[in-house]
Amino acid sequence: MSLRALSVGRLAPVKDFPLLLTAWVHVNIPLQIAGEGPEKDDLIGLQKALRLEDRVEFLGHRSDVDTLYTNADLVVVPSRREGFGYVTLEALQHRCVVIATHTGIAEELIPDQYLVQSSPQELANTVNWTINNLSTARTDFGPVWDYANTLTVEKMTDATLAVYDLLLAP
Repeated sequence: MSLRALSVGRLAPVKDFPLLLTAWVHVNIPLQIAGEGPEKDDLIGLQKALRLEDRVEFLGHRSDVDTLYTNADLVVVPSRREGFGYVTLEALQHRCVVIATHTGIAEELIPDQYLVQSSPQELANTVNWTINNLSTARTDFGPVWDYANTLTVEKMTDATLAVYDLLLAP
């Protein structure tokens, strides 16, 4: 079985894809990066300079991100900061193991051992440990996946309406 990693986001400085590429020098599984943005050419240049063409694939803008999540064993979110972090939530809702920096919703949902500082070596070490212990990681994420699936727009809307119904009941 061949493992695959995925990262999704706008190719912009705040998403810190250079951190991801630099870490990937020490990771030996394929990585797909879905997204477009102003850093694309620089990131492709870094990919070539780091000799990662055989392991890292830039997919560009995709309308089938759900399928990408479904086919990924691991999602990496290297952002410098996130307001909320929809990629993290979407990946969890697709039952992906997620390794992320301490940003946005990741700090609230991701088990501590899968949160990293903005260090290429720490990120690489965490990814490598995770891919070597994927069954443990999946067990660790079970409760997180269950909770993430309560955070859909539909379920939050239903919960809000239930509160209104309760408050308006005679």
